[in-house]
Amino acid sequence: MKERNWKYKINGGWPTLIMASVMLAIFGGITVWLYTTRNGAFIGGLIVTACMAIGFILSVCSVLFFKVFVDKDGFFCQTAPGNGRYYRYSEIRNMWLSSGRETNARQPTYCNFETVEGKRMRFLVLGSQIDAVDYMIERVESMGNKSGEDDLDWEIVITGKKEAGFVVIPTILSLIMLVVMVMLFLAWNLPPIVIAVPVILELMSLSQILSLGLFYKVIIQKDGFYCRTNPLNGRYYRYSDILDCCLVESQLDSKMDFDSLTKIGAMIGSGGLVVMDEDTCMVEVARFFMNFTQRESCGKCVPCREGTKRMLEILERIVEGNGKLSDLDELEELADMIESTALCGLGKSAPKPVISTIHAFREEYEEHILKKHCKAGVCSNLRTYKIDLEKCKGCSKCARNCPVNAITGKIKTPFVIDNEKCIKCGTCKDNCAFGAIYTE
Repeated sequence: MKERNWKYKINGGWPTLIMASVMLAIFGGITVWLYTTRNGAFIGGLIVTACMAIGFILSVCSVLFFKVFVDKDGFFCQTAPGNGRYYRYSEIRNMWLSSGRETNARQPTYCNFETVEGKRMRFLVLGSQIDAVDYMIERVESMGNKSGEDDLDWEIVITGKKEAGFVVIPTILSLIMLVVMVMLFLAWNLPPIVIAVPVILELMSLSQILSLGLFYKVIIQKDGFYCRTNPLNGRYYRYSDILDCCLVESQLDSKMDFDSLTKIGAMIGSGGLVVMDEDTCMVEVARFFMNFTQRESCGKCVPCREGTKRMLEILERIVEGNGKLSDLDELEELADMIESTALCGLGKSAPKPVISTIHAFREEYEEHILKKHCKAGVCSNLRTYKIDLEKCKGCSKCARNCPVNAITGKIKTPFVIDNEKCIKCGTCKDNCAFGAIYTE
């Protein structure tokens, strides 16, 4: 690839190497000091130093082998010896940057790419290299790459085997660390329990790496996909088996076809089936899905752009305890308008989670509005914190940690929560050692 006239060059992670070197020096010095002073914390320091050493080695590899060369047609990427490849911009499906890239010109940021084969890459770039990233984004957009379903290879196979050294390098490093730990422990004649704990943890980490590398597989086809994360759980999922809206217990025997699901307000759709129990707040579920669709709206048509925004505002009022019964009628009117006038499938299906939950769980909406209560205890503004007088030992830990002094009482006597002052933060419940604080 050296014969090309490269417009930009991005070379590896010097900031990461410098940081790793400093951390290794600090913890290495601490470990040596602990050893010379015969401090019992020496073993812990040694383990931390070993982890820092692994990070240092990975940083060195990144500096030596990580390279990205950019030209007008594509870019050459190398993350490990021997895996360099030229990627044309027409192969890129997605490209995005981490947040905060413009806050500091010297601040490193991550640039992520996804190819049509499903391979994902992450580049660490400095603020000074952002021009290269912006150039790549501009080139992708100018080529109009909108890889749709018809353009994709419908026998896409994604595995964890030897992907940019993802398995080989961590495996070698884990084995080296394991051998070093065992040798050091044996040399110092440490008790078996001291040896066993870090060795077991390292073996667990190694098994996870090997399992991902050897057994992880996803095969994407036109009518469904096969997924396996370990040797025992492989399964083929048909797209027709997947639901996108709310079904209650009495509807679980419904036929899994388009017409049957449409009749009960559901649809065949997006690739996920979620099972919920009585501990799930359906109002919050509706708010979650509406928040997602509102963010995903392209904004081209007004019904979807503005209608989903209004529906989200109403749902947020309800979960905050500020809803009105008239809000339910308004949600249904907005949903009907959006579904009938939106231009694309996203807009037409956006109101379905809200409408299906209103029809199936209207009592939960009315409970949020009229009683200002969430029986699932999910909506934080609608929780009421109480103290079990029999369990409370009067230790005062809850009162001492309350940020608004809403808890009062005397030592060795049950304490009381003033719900007028309470801001529903849950700090008291988290700090209670006796499980005396509960929510209603």
